[in-house]
Amino acid sequence: MIATQAISIVLLDVSMPVMDGQETCRKIKQEYPDLPVIMLTMYEENSLILHLLQFGINGYLLKNTDPEKVVEAIEVVMKSGRYVTERMIKAMETSVGVTPEKKVRLDLTPRDKEIINFLCRGLSTKAIASHMHLTETSVESYRKDLMQKTCTRNVAELISFAHRTGLLSI
Repeated sequence: MIATQAISIVLLDVSMPVMDGQETCRKIKQEYPDLPVIMLTMYEENSLILHLLQFGINGYLLKNTDPEKVVEAIEVVMKSGRYVTERMIKAMETSVGVTPEKKVRLDLTPRDKEIINFLCRGLSTKAIASHMHLTETSVESYRKDLMQKTCTRNVAELISFAHRTGLLSI
């Protein structure tokens, strides 16, 4: 599907002839999960953003984005793996029923992400504590903080949120 040349990043339009950007993104991420993809589109629908996040996109920009911001997004994705816009956050907040007083925060620490990954693998608090050399109380505290940051009510919602938003690939 992709040329044999080394590719560092893909900028992909949602609306393309022959194969649309969503299907192209899905296939790229299936074959090359670590290849960063930034989607460009004129569509702002929450469902589209969430759908693309499920595929593992690394960024989502509107076509009318200033060229400097596009360059910034590419640089950020190349450095840290994900460029999160206010539009993406709004879509994620809407998906979990966030109100103006309740905001999703994506300022997760490496330890937060590690705990989410363990939770998604089905590990118990005791097992996570053992793997991470923490107390069970510390793991519970991290879990509660994660649910607060992501505006989720329980571990099942946290795991669902992590999968829907592509948080696990961060």
